[in-house]
Amino acid sequence: NLFTTVSDLDDQDFCVYMQAVTHFKTHKFFTKEELLEWFPHDMNLICNMHNSKWDCDFLESDRCSIIVKGGIEKALESLDKKSLLICEHKDKTDYYKFPW
Repeated sequence: NLFTTVSDLDDQDFCVYMQAVTHFKTHKFFTKEELLEWFPHDMNLICNMHNSKWDCDFLESDRCSIIVKGGIEKALESLDKKSLLICEHKDKTDYYKFPW
């Protein structure tokens, strides 16, 4: 079931999910602010997740536009609805984790 759900992810979902998987060993729980730090945010915004088999709507001339186009928030909501990430609210902060 997990593999079927992951294979149907939208661009924004896939990228956020892969960022979370990449940083899972270090961060079992993470906030949106921590997630944002994992995305490119220098002056060039060079994508750090793209590969040749994935056609991302947020990739524009090798630059990542997911943050400026609001994709992070939509992806977190979508991944929570699909039960691929779980959101827990503690001390006025949302924390995300994998259900496994």
